[in-house]
Amino acid sequence: DDASSFVLPDVTIGIGFHWERNERQAFRGGLRVISRRGLLTAINEIDLEQYVTSVISSEMSATCPPELLKAHAVISRSWMWFPKAHPEVRGQGHGVIEKPGEVIRWYGREAHQDFDVCADDHCQRYQGITKAFSPEVEKAVAATSGEMLRYNGQVCDARFYKCCGGLTEAYAVAWDEQRIPYLV
Repeated sequence: DDASSFVLPDVTIGIGFHWERNERQAFRGGLRVISRRGLLTAINEIDLEQYVTSVISSEMSATCPPELLKAHAVISRSWMWFPKAHPEVRGQGHGVIEKPGEVIRWYGREAHQDFDVCADDHCQRYQGITKAFSPEVEKAVAATSGEMLRYNGQVCDARFYKCCGGLTEAYAVAWDEQRIPYLV
């Protein structure tokens, strides 16, 4: 139920980064807990649009200009949905499409066997309702609801990074020796 909420008292964020720390975080939506090898994993089940609202507020300031918030909503939604948008992914595990002579892999997503994405910088920063939402973020998500980046009719792999210093790099250099025309 999207009206439900819960709090986790000791969530590690920034795993492996110099800002790694523990925080108390609150989440909206459903909670599923699984046990594997003696460890508990909390999984937040949430609507895509609420997820995007949190990502925008977690990845950047919720007070950014409206057009930047809208652009981020479309990018985050596209990145999240890209593996699901390809019917050939079904049945092949998370983050991998295999075709004759071709393998497309979403690096890091295959590490998530029980859920689509993690809540940390490894995927997209998602801190539930812990970060302050602004009416502007909610308006940006509503204004772009369901919109995704597309190339030749297909949802794009909309990878992004929030601290680029004004520089970009081609996919073939940063990820895999493959040319993706829209990731330059």
